[in-house]
Amino acid sequence: MTSACQCEACVPKRVLTKDRASPDMQFLVSEKIGPKRSWTPEGYLICFEVPIARLGTMDYAGVELPELEDKDGIIVVERGEDVLFSKETIASFELKPITINHPAELISPATWMVFSKGSATNVRRGEGEQANLLLADLLIMDKYAIHQVQNGLVEVSPGYDADYKQISPGRAAQTTIVGNHVALVKSARCGSVCSIGDSSMPEKKSAQPSIADKLRKLFMTRDSDEFEKTLAEVKDSDAEVGAGSDAQHIHIHMPEAGTKPEATQDADEVDPNKAVLDAIAAVGTQVTALCDRVTKLEGAGATTDSDEDVDTDTDTDTTTDSDEEVDKDKPTKTGDSTAFRDEFQDAKARAEILAPGVKLPTFDAKAVVKKTTDSICVLRRRALIAALDNDNADLVKAVTGGADVSKMTCDSTKAFFNAASELVKQKNSRVEQTTKTENQNSGWSDINKRNAEFWSNRK
Repeated sequence: MTSACQCEACVPKRVLTKDRASPDMQFLVSEKIGPKRSWTPEGYLICFEVPIARLGTMDYAGVELPELEDKDGIIVVERGEDVLFSKETIASFELKPITINHPAELISPATWMVFSKGSATNVRRGEGEQANLLLADLLIMDKYAIHQVQNGLVEVSPGYDADYKQISPGRAAQTTIVGNHVALVKSARCGSVCSIGDSSMPEKKSAQPSIADKLRKLFMTRDSDEFEKTLAEVKDSDAEVGAGSDAQHIHIHMPEAGTKPEATQDADEVDPNKAVLDAIAAVGTQVTALCDRVTKLEGAGATTDSDEDVDTDTDTDTTTDSDEEVDKDKPTKTGDSTAFRDEFQDAKARAEILAPGVKLPTFDAKAVVKKTTDSICVLRRRALIAALDNDNADLVKAVTGGADVSKMTCDSTKAFFNAASELVKQKNSRVEQTTKTENQNSGWSDINKRNAEFWSNRK
């Protein structure tokens, strides 16, 4: 049996590298695959200078921080440098596990082996342009996690426990932060600034995101700092276009108040955006007409996302099947709800599982279909919201990801509702089985005790 060649050309050179931000922190690496990524001799991936948190404000849904008062379902949380860069906060993230997405609960010794994919180390405050960032070096040891990072899962989000101080309705400040883990996620709450730098596969360069893509993401993450940077890019690009000698200038002339636009223009003065604007206006008109048509077809009574707007426990509604209110000369366009009986009963059963005692509607087979589907949707939403305040809250949050249930569409609500009820059903089954086993064991103990007393008295 021959061993692998050990000549200098075949054996990768292992070097002792120092993290540039901390001369005292050293890592033994076998290959450097980018300015901020390296392989260890074992094949682990080291990612240097990774921003894991930032200063500033971030938006949270009201259900994520139920102890605080929200405003329109949103709580804007402020994070100051005295909290983020305190010695306690920095120390709390040192050597904490790296995960893929956030687990439903904070990681503990009982769950560490399940979720940990590596560890964060050398946690510190950035310098210069990174002075508003909390940095860490990530040692990723799990093969699947390494594959995910190398294929684009590069944004990171800290998992932590924190204390909050209410400033005003919808506004709060973090007063303490205790780190628990660092998650690899598709979209970090703090924006793309919190992500692993450089790529190990330069030959597979992905297309740069457009300004529209950046603004769309910033709208979702509400990252004001990144928004200002993107806005500056737009201004810079405008300046570059205007500076070129061959640049093409586009002028949009808006008519002054009280004047009418000219009916015709010279060919050289045609507004290049007019066709686009006309098309947008035409689409708007078509959408409005379509909405009017759908409203007429569905009849009176609109579907809403609030429990208060739909009364599911009364038999009165703006649309009924009574002979007095139906014009017999006109064909009706709404059928009864008989076909929805099974779905209605299933929703009621699952609602009782999620939130025992929740307000349940009554089924009316003669009701119009729209009223019944609205009733089912409201019941599911009401049960999910109620479950967030009972013993099933953790399971519901694990399914919804902390999203605002009150703003979900009916289709999304149904999916989360069914998934959450299944999890609660499984949990209840385990508890019931455990209780039954304990009762059985207790029964045998009683029987053995009585037998022992009986035979002791016979002696």
